[in-house]
Amino acid sequence: MARGGLLAKLVSIGIATRRYPYERVEPPEGFRGKIVVDPQKCVGCGACARVCPARAISIEDDEERGIRRIAIFYGRCIFCARCVDVCPLNAVSTTKEFELASNESNDLLYVVEHPMARCILCGKPFAPQKLVAYVARSMKEETRWLAMVCPECRSRIVAKVKSFVGW
Repeated sequence: MARGGLLAKLVSIGIATRRYPYERVEPPEGFRGKIVVDPQKCVGCGACARVCPARAISIEDDEERGIRRIAIFYGRCIFCARCVDVCPLNAVSTTKEFELASNESNDLLYVVEHPMARCILCGKPFAPQKLVAYVARSMKEETRWLAMVCPECRSRIVAKVKSFVGW
């Protein structure tokens, strides 16, 4: 292409850049922005925290208060959306929001809290109530009570049954 042809082509295309941040930019479809958790759908299973490569999602059980705390720290998030892919109830989603800069680190923290269920045998909090209910719904009615027993008590029950049956 001759020089005059290139200049004519550039003039015909027009301005290709935007004056960001003075002009708003709409992210394209499928853009992976800020991660949010729908507290109504979330059961607190922790799948999102297990797959997060940046460890931006953390899970803490506060047995004293009987609360499971799921925290997303956007300062570490790489917006890979693995958490979105693994959530069994589609409680985690991405938004088109990407301007997350802040002077306060607390502005970059998103927290969801779930009350914990207590073991029907020992009374110790062991899992979020919503998760226990979710698991119990998938079990047969005669064994549903096992969903309400902590792992320690459940292993003691299984050990007694094994010794009684002679496995």
